[in-house]
Amino acid sequence: MEDTSSFDVLIVGAGPVGLVIASELVRSGIIPTVIDRRDKATRHSKANVIWPRSLELLDRLDLTSLLAKQAHQLQSGKFHRDGQVIAAYSFSELTDTPYPFALTLPQPSTEMAIEQSLRQSGVFVERGTELIELEQNNHGVEVTLRNPDDTLEQRRFAWVIGADGGSSAVRNKSGISFDGEVVPVVFTLVDAYASGLSAYEGAYYFGERGSLAVAPIGPDLFRFATSAFASDDVDSVTEELQKLLDDMGVSGCINRIRYAAQFQASVKQASTYRSGRVLLAGDAAHLSTPASGQGMNTGFQDAVALGWRLAHVLLGHLDQSVLDEYDKERRSHVGAVLAWTRAQTSQIDERASSSNAVIPSPRQMAQLDICYGEEGIRIPPLPESALHYRKGYDPVAPTVLLFPGTVYAAKQWRNEVARIRSVAPAYFQIVDLANTALDPHFTNILGQEREALVVRPDHHLQLRLDPFNISSDMFRNLGWKR
Repeated sequence: MEDTSSFDVLIVGAGPVGLVIASELVRSGIIPTVIDRRDKATRHSKANVIWPRSLELLDRLDLTSLLAKQAHQLQSGKFHRDGQVIAAYSFSELTDTPYPFALTLPQPSTEMAIEQSLRQSGVFVERGTELIELEQNNHGVEVTLRNPDDTLEQRRFAWVIGADGGSSAVRNKSGISFDGEVVPVVFTLVDAYASGLSAYEGAYYFGERGSLAVAPIGPDLFRFATSAFASDDVDSVTEELQKLLDDMGVSGCINRIRYAAQFQASVKQASTYRSGRVLLAGDAAHLSTPASGQGMNTGFQDAVALGWRLAHVLLGHLDQSVLDEYDKERRSHVGAVLAWTRAQTSQIDERASSSNAVIPSPRQMAQLDICYGEEGIRIPPLPESALHYRKGYDPVAPTVLLFPGTVYAAKQWRNEVARIRSVAPAYFQIVDLANTALDPHFTNILGQEREALVVRPDHHLQLRLDPFNISSDMFRNLGWKR
């Protein structure tokens, strides 16, 4: 195995997305350099909800349990228009995930938990360090950095990842276009201590004054997002917010404001997420409206999709062309998310009627509906019954799940599993599901006949086939090297 400590990867931006990319690389033994132009981690509570699919992916990196210790659960949601409930759902309907809920917590807490995990692996964010120039050549990427003491430093990296937000220096210096629109709606975000509101339910209100979203993010602490305030109302936000709740028929009393900010949202997407050895993720690659809290979660999906591919490229397991697949897959999926969240926002700026209201389904909100192409369905986390006797199971490794069918010859099956282990690359893990009590959502995927599922590190299906047809050529044709 190569000495992965010699691989030079620069991650620009230490927000949630950049930190998860770093975590993904570290899990494969690759230590990246992470810089952020901010002297300190953010104090502002921007994104604050983590949906079930993100929780599944973060659990692969042992991050979900860290976040859950300080997070609040969001268990259900309701949509209201003009005083009437027009849709309601409970995340308990999501029976194919170990996380039938969302977690809510302020963004600074999310960043702190992930950064502390990285420190334990020897990754320390270089704060107060700014990317000034960037130029690619045949040997890598030459960058100029401004250090905290204002000195300039030239460094070379094999890969540079831009996770540095909507005004990304990496994107701009790489000449990647960022097209879209500025939404004609001013959003106000307020974190406030309040009483009389549901502690576990998110609520969306639409009316003549605009929109209001309410979500609990802690004991008596709530996030309010509204389009109903004028650009100067943030100065008197306590009175204005209480008046808005009263006008929309929302029971609740605002006790104290913790944070308030205004912004005008944009819907934009980079023309490419890859330009040679420069890669983009998160807000550097796309911007969405705050509708349904999809922004950070879409960035988490980017981080995992990019992280596992780049790690296996550096380890020599995959060709660099797999990074073009990252661009294709993610831009396609993000484009769909931008479309439906923009449509949801149009209910605000066009005062759409309830007859054409855009209400996302629980699975859509939770991002459990992601499918890459025709075959790339999401594979739910393996049930405990499949992992109980597998102490060496690695949730970030590429995997072959082997199911013998409901009726099979035990000796023949054991021989077949041994054969498959012998032809698979050494870094693949082979999971035999014989004699395993599977949850209904797994039996729905597998059916009754024998079957093999080749599962990517992001837990999406790469190939479905008869186990007896698995060969070394099959792995090679999928891009995996010996």
